[in-house]
Amino acid sequence: MTGDYLFAATIEVLSLLFGHTSGLDEDVQSLQAIEGIDDQECLRLREMGVRSAHALAFTSPAYVYFRTRYSLERICDWTDQALLHVLLGERLVRALRQHFLFRGALELRDVLRLRVETSGPGEVPGELLEILHALEEHPQIEVIELWRSCRVTS
Repeated sequence: MTGDYLFAATIEVLSLLFGHTSGLDEDVQSLQAIEGIDDQECLRLREMGVRSAHALAFTSPAYVYFRTRYSLERICDWTDQALLHVLLGERLVRALRQHFLFRGALELRDVLRLRVETSGPGEVPGELLEILHALEEHPQIEVIELWRSCRVTS
């Protein structure tokens, strides 16, 4: 892991030195699009090798928890939001937040499940059923749920 981190850090420094920052800027913006991640938290995550929302979505919450002082609940929330960003894209997530106040993938999955359970046959659009199926089958959903259920004591 240390070799990977040093390689990534070297690439980042060289990119900054030679003026190639477009990919870095996009990664930083994707992390900052997660509610609750400010500049300081973004920097700390990037120091750990979590350089984008995509990386955050697929990084174990335990990895972040044991290397920072952030609460497990907070980290799981970030991971949940990041997964929704990865699966649906920034634009759709912004619309879901603005109009329906969705925060993460787990919440969207639960709401879609409820909609399917309370609707008659054919009442739920196929697109929503596809999103629900993708959320239910995604392995990272189970990881987030597992870590969310953990209670950590000091």
